[in-house]
Amino acid sequence: MRETPERKSFLSHVLVASLALLLLSGYFIHHTLSALLTSLVLAYLLNPLLKYLERKGLGRLPALGILYVALAVILTVSFFILVPYLGHQLQTLKDTIRTTC
Repeated sequence: MRETPERKSFLSHVLVASLALLLLSGYFIHHTLSALLTSLVLAYLLNPLLKYLERKGLGRLPALGILYVALAVILTVSFFILVPYLGHQLQTLKDTIRTTC
């Protein structure tokens, strides 16, 4: 088959459209991939603790429940400690900037 200018133009348009579609699908799937990656990292980090609790006689589901509740408590306590601290730091920064300007 001979390459005509029309065929070359058509192929270049198909290539550009395919690349645009690939980039667009990557943009939309970004959130899904980040959630999947976060889940994999979380499972990887919690697996040794889960196995430890299973060796101590707990079933897999209760051990997993304990780990998730402990993680939720740690995150909640961290949130209530960090938010006031960061608020105080921002207020101090604002006061410092106001006095130096």
